[in-house]
Amino acid sequence: NIKFSYIKKINHVVFQQIIEDNDFRSYDIARTKSSLVMAEHYHEGVEARLFLRGTGTFFIPAGDGHIGILECSAGCCVILPEKAIHWFQANDALTAVRFFKVGTEYKAVYTGRVHDGYYEYALDILDI
Repeated sequence: NIKFSYIKKINHVVFQQIIEDNDFRSYDIARTKSSLVMAEHYHEGVEARLFLRGTGTFFIPAGDGHIGILECSAGCCVILPEKAIHWFQANDALTAVRFFKVGTEYKAVYTGRVHDGYYEYALDILDI
């Protein structure tokens, strides 16, 4: 199951609570300098991010032809379970804390599926 929460004020106590509640072992800070789109993929482990600045969108196939859209901005904490197929659009420069249960890296396993035109369609709907 996907976990999503919005944290109005991020502080050390909240940060530690995220780590303890989810048994994370390490974290780092990820930054993009501009917008980018990652192709559809999954990770062998849990993917967890706490957005500090900027906006991004997770696109998550629901398996019935529908695609879930999860719009994230500063304060959003998203935890995707292992092997959750998704793709991600950074809408602008963003900064996020990435949490890890093992190691300090997410290795994307790309599915090879292409969603031609869907990015533009979804972003029009979201008015991004």
